[in-house]
Amino acid sequence: MRRYLVPLHHFTHDAAATADEVQEIVKALKCLHSDIDRLVQTSGEAHMVPPPYQVMGPIAGHLDHSSTELPALLALGAVLAWANMRDDGSYAAAAYVPAASNDPKEEFDRDEAPPLGGADALLPSLFRLLERNASTGNTDVLAAQEQAARVLAYLTDPDVLSYLPGSALDMHRATRSCLDHLTSTHVGLQRWAVACAVYLLLEDGRRWTGSDGGYAAFTPLLTETSGPW
Repeated sequence: MRRYLVPLHHFTHDAAATADEVQEIVKALKCLHSDIDRLVQTSGEAHMVPPPYQVMGPIAGHLDHSSTELPALLALGAVLAWANMRDDGSYAAAAYVPAASNDPKEEFDRDEAPPLGGADALLPSLFRLLERNASTGNTDVLAAQEQAARVLAYLTDPDVLSYLPGSALDMHRATRSCLDHLTSTHVGLQRWAVACAVYLLLEDGRRWTGSDGGYAAFTPLLTETSGPW
């Protein structure tokens, strides 16, 4: 799998990137998705997937680009599904780690360590995808939003959020981005949005009841007749 992750890490989406180079990145993402999805089907061993800091960052770097966002989301979803199947929360938790790192132990085929998929990169990308206007029924947007909701559902699993600091996730923005899709006519998107909303409202309640008044809960907004959400 490292043969896919190395180009994903080093590629930069800029004006100098050619169409052929972008297609190579799309191909790498699709191959990564296929290999990990196969592990999900066959219960593949842990040593077959690189550690979280070598996987999450290189994939997350391709979420904000229309040509690579869907294959990147599919690859992320496969990684998180595989980890969830093994009760391994480290891959989901890696999405909340700050992106910058100079840890010399983070070697990556003798190159500098790939950036971690931090909350300052991965999560806002998911929110932006979910906040897009898909009212026109654009199938590409809906497909990307379904996969973004799926990834967010894995990242907001109660077992993951329970050992993360409260500041790691923008609860209000995350909840709003899911509520917008609860009535979607796209069944897959609606189901993943419901899963996200349930997890987030449970976490909101946990933080609300466990705080000393310093946490601004989202749940009360749902009962207001003119709430800002």
